[in-house]
Amino acid sequence: MCALNGCYLFGPPTPAPNPYAYDGGTQPAVDTPPTYACESAQTQECACEGITARGTQTCNVSRTGWSACRCLTACERLTANGATPPITVTMESAIIGFQQNNGEEWDSSNQTARALTSGLSIILNATGLPPAIVAAQVVDFIGTQDFSHYDKPDSAGTADIFVRGGWNTRITFIGDEDSFTPSWRPYVGAADGIPSNGWRDIPLSQGLQIRVSLRDRDSFGADDPKGTFIMGYPDICRALETAGVTQFRAAEMTSRQTLFMGFSAVAQ
Repeated sequence: MCALNGCYLFGPPTPAPNPYAYDGGTQPAVDTPPTYACESAQTQECACEGITARGTQTCNVSRTGWSACRCLTACERLTANGATPPITVTMESAIIGFQQNNGEEWDSSNQTARALTSGLSIILNATGLPPAIVAAQVVDFIGTQDFSHYDKPDSAGTADIFVRGGWNTRITFIGDEDSFTPSWRPYVGAADGIPSNGWRDIPLSQGLQIRVSLRDRDSFGADDPKGTFIMGYPDICRALETAGVTQFRAAEMTSRQTLFMGFSAVAQ
């Protein structure tokens, strides 16, 4: 029990406020302006990792930094600001199929061995592989087969280039005899085009196309066709990225008479 000497039953009373004391009150918050690393409309050059070409990067949505460096393709670099620089395109080689469109061997009426066609189909039907890898696998497969009793093809061909709004400058080339993997050289004896296996001073533009027709040379009769196919601007751009021969897959366009066409493209 608390005595009457200053004890309180329910605790000390709350002191009365001092009307003379300064009350600062609640101060309003101060907005700090954000700092941005870039402006949303900005684009700048950057160095592409692993290659010497330049790329571009843009200011991100939050304006806090730059996007990853996007490396420009060869065609993007060469045709910047509407330029149409000259390039050289060369027909280099081919990989020829094992049979004509009717299933017979080249230069023969014999039917192609099933082991050859089925083995080739396994390679060509694989998905997700770039043309260069599939072409290399086909060449390896050819190297493991016994063709001692097989009629191999003797290849030749022509190519027209679509440039400046029309098909121009047909060239004629010839390959190694008795070969499924011929290399091309100018066909001097042909009368169906200029003896050459390429073009110089071709302006690089999005309408650029190359139409190729290959055939099997027959000394005793009409030549046997190996199909016709067209390589477009994206294919030529891909070749400009490659130091060496680029493989164009022609198998689906030629009933597998011509499997791949090797060609190159370089900026002059």
